[in-house]
Amino acid sequence: MSKEPSAQLAEPSSAVSDNDVLLDESKRKEMFDGKTDESNKKFVEEFIRVLLSCRGVSKNVKTMDILRLAHTCKRIFESQARLIEIDGPVRICGDLHAQFPDLIRLFAQGGFPPDSNYLFLGDYVDRGAYNLEVLLLCLSYKASPFNLEEECLENDLMWSDPGSVKGWEPNTRGASFTFGEDVVHEYCKMLDIDLIVRGHQVVQDGYEFFANKKLVTVFSAPHYSGTFTNSAAVCKVSAGLEVSFEVLVPEDMKVQERKPTAEATAAEPTEN
Repeated sequence: MSKEPSAQLAEPSSAVSDNDVLLDESKRKEMFDGKTDESNKKFVEEFIRVLLSCRGVSKNVKTMDILRLAHTCKRIFESQARLIEIDGPVRICGDLHAQFPDLIRLFAQGGFPPDSNYLFLGDYVDRGAYNLEVLLLCLSYKASPFNLEEECLENDLMWSDPGSVKGWEPNTRGASFTFGEDVVHEYCKMLDIDLIVRGHQVVQDGYEFFANKKLVTVFSAPHYSGTFTNSAAVCKVSAGLEVSFEVLVPEDMKVQERKPTAEATAAEPTEN
């Protein structure tokens, strides 16, 4: 048997009471701005679950939850231009007039966000019986998935790997992509940088260059997992942007410092 929707979405604050926050806009802002992205993500996901699993909001959603959702969406709207560009495919919806069951039918037919992208033209409320439900669900989907673009970027930063490919190809890890030397050179030029330092991949010597020393992988766990014979390395960047590496050899755990030549900079690190 499924559990009843939770009525406690908002996180309690030890600093101020709910009544204080409700009455004081500055306290509300301080409280809500203090929430982490992960906390906001979980909050919005739970908010959507509650809206979709009950027939009304009067007994399932607290005023504090509505204020928090409104604050989250306000920040999103304020960060966007008045005229925004939307890539297709997109489903454009007209008047809703508080017809919550029909809004659910629209989502069921076209796909619930974020599987489908929607643009609403307004007239969310009045004339129908579910003003609050319609408005809150639309706002919830506006805020969810929370920071999807940032999450995708974080995923690619974590899981993408350099490889012997041209451009981008699916990663054998099963997540993100493998990128080629051409991608590294393109992005170094675009971002006006000399060197990309990355991790999250075992390399035998603790560090390994790629794309004509425009990218270096650094791994700092020697004898990884007890089964690898790899060394570990730490990348050192001086005040003058000279790059060197300290290598930790697993056999005797001796630190070996590999210093750059006088001419070496971040643009062209030296490995001795």
